[in-house]
Amino acid sequence: MEVSRSPFYVFDLEEHASLMSFAWTEKSAAMTVDDYKDAIREYARLVLERRARCALVDLRKFRYRVEHAELGSWWADEIVPLYNQAGLQKFAFLLPEGEQPLPEEAPAKGEPGETFITRHFASQQAAMSWLTAGA
Repeated sequence: MEVSRSPFYVFDLEEHASLMSFAWTEKSAAMTVDDYKDAIREYARLVLERRARCALVDLRKFRYRVEHAELGSWWADEIVPLYNQAGLQKFAFLLPEGEQPLPEEAPAKGEPGETFITRHFASQQAAMSWLTAGA
């Protein structure tokens, strides 16, 4: 079920799997850093509001070039607490074609302060299998 849309993204909720999906669009190439932050804030707010246990961010059409210096500790300070408060358990990134995730045997991990685990995937099927395992 679609829960939010903009020219830059579409958010969907699969209630039975407690899964909130975030699909970037090719129009993300025209974003500003504020557009980027606003999109991520909205997604985190919806994850919290819907108490999603799993999150999937589809980067296959993501075109904005993130400058990590622009973001500083913003992610850890503002976004991670919302995911933790929501009770998020698994966070998956679906990578663009040609980008390789860590080997499957690499342990899924969270960054300091995160109570959820994160993995990167080359295929949507692999991401969905991991996210819904045990659901």
